[in-house]
Amino acid sequence: MTSLRLARRKRLIVAILVAICVALGVVLAVNTGSRGPKATARPTATATALGWLSAINSHKLSLIESYFDPKDRYMVAHVVDWDLYQFVGVRCHLMEETALTAAVFCHFAMRSPQPPEMQNVSFWDVYMERSLSGPWLIDNYGQG
Repeated sequence: MTSLRLARRKRLIVAILVAICVALGVVLAVNTGSRGPKATARPTATATALGWLSAINSHKLSLIESYFDPKDRYMVAHVVDWDLYQFVGVRCHLMEETALTAAVFCHFAMRSPQPPEMQNVSFWDVYMERSLSGPWLIDNYGQG
């Protein structure tokens, strides 16, 4: 009878484990299904400005241009040597935002050697626009 008891205990343990696994699967399925698909978060205007300044620090022209509205990419072309640009201590904050436009103030220091056009420059205002479903794209920047 000992082997019979042992066989019953094994079946009971297996049945309990199966029940736990099934219950866990149901709980996970219910919790995952109720949330639905995750929404993709769009970067904020401030995050876009910070990303653009970081792209400038990377010295990759195509990445720098990607932050601009295509019609405004000419503003990138007028800078003679992006390789001289190196922003440090960057701090940005939102000045104004509507559903379709935003303005961000960014304060920074330039690592030496500074490009001639950046002598005594310590901030830029970055202006952006977007479609209702699109990302923020820069359409202007500069001092004031």
